[in-house]
Amino acid sequence: MKTLFFFNPLIVLLLVNYDCSQPGEPIRDMSKSLYFSSFELDSDTAGWTGYSGRTFDADAPSGGGVRSLRIEGGCIIPHAVRTVIVPRKGHLLSLELWGKKIAGGGGVSLRRADRYGPAIQVSVQETVWTKHRSAVELPCEPGDQLVLELASGGIVYGAMRVDLIELRLEE
Repeated sequence: MKTLFFFNPLIVLLLVNYDCSQPGEPIRDMSKSLYFSSFELDSDTAGWTGYSGRTFDADAPSGGGVRSLRIEGGCIIPHAVRTVIVPRKGHLLSLELWGKKIAGGGGVSLRRADRYGPAIQVSVQETVWTKHRSAVELPCEPGDQLVLELASGGIVYGAMRVDLIELRLEE
């Protein structure tokens, strides 16, 4: 009975310190995340609109689960759109995502809904999963409406996969 009592705290300690991150991958601080999705569930596209097919593919970057969002389309863009409202003060907003070109590549952009001020744009042109982070940051204030747009194609058909999209509030 004493032996069993001795091992119980050890087991609890091991379980409390266990995390699911990849080896060498920092634990994600979600307190600075304004929007995040890894598209693992069908409900992860709730709130998205647009002019083309948004489907899930069983292909994802390391640490991204098992699915990603496939964006494809033609002339009418953007192919997927989501509006995000800034709920709290955050001086600057950055855009991070993983992307992979299927045909023709694509792009992801973030702008103010009133189209006033700068926008963030990321181009997805690599045929292997590549992590992207916006080169610039978007200033924002509480109550600002931001538009996140995904487009792949145009006059010529295009397709891309995206995963682990995150809008991060920076200070």
